[in-house]
Amino acid sequence: MYEDYNLRLDALDFHIVVQAQKDFFSQDLKMMKNAYNAQRELRTFREMTNAMNRAFLPPAQFVRAPNTKFMNKKDARAFMMAEKKKSLHLSGERAKPKKYKLTVEEREGLVLFTEWCEGQNPAPYLKEYYELVKPIFEVDTREKHNEF
Repeated sequence: MYEDYNLRLDALDFHIVVQAQKDFFSQDLKMMKNAYNAQRELRTFREMTNAMNRAFLPPAQFVRAPNTKFMNKKDARAFMMAEKKKSLHLSGERAKPKKYKLTVEEREGLVLFTEWCEGQNPAPYLKEYYELVKPIFEVDTREKHNEF
C-alpha cells in the first residue's frame, strides 16, 4: 500500500505538485498575516483601554518631598512615624484599638484567652478566673511560703 502510494505520487505532474505547494504556502502566509494583524489590534486595544482607565482616575497630586537633611531628631522621628502610618493606611492595615482593658495579671491569668477570642468580652472569663483559678494559686503560694 505504501509503495503504491509512493508510485502514484511519483507519477504526478511536477507542475501540479508545485501549484499545490504554492497554494499551501499562500494559505499559511495568509493565516500568519491575520494572526500578526490580530496581535497588533489586541495590543492597540489594550493600550487604549489602559489610557481610558488612566483618564478616569483622579489627577495626580504633586507632593514636595521633605528635606530631611536639615531636620532635627524630633522632627525626623515624627516624619518617620507619619510615613509609617501613611503606608499602613494605604496598604489597608490599621492597628485596631483594644476594646477591653486588661492588666498584666489578668492577661496572665486568662491562659485560655488567646488571640482567636481577642474580640470577645473577657468579663465571663475574668469572673471564672477570680472565682475558681486565682484562689487555688493563692492557697498554693501561701503553702510554699509556709514550708520555708
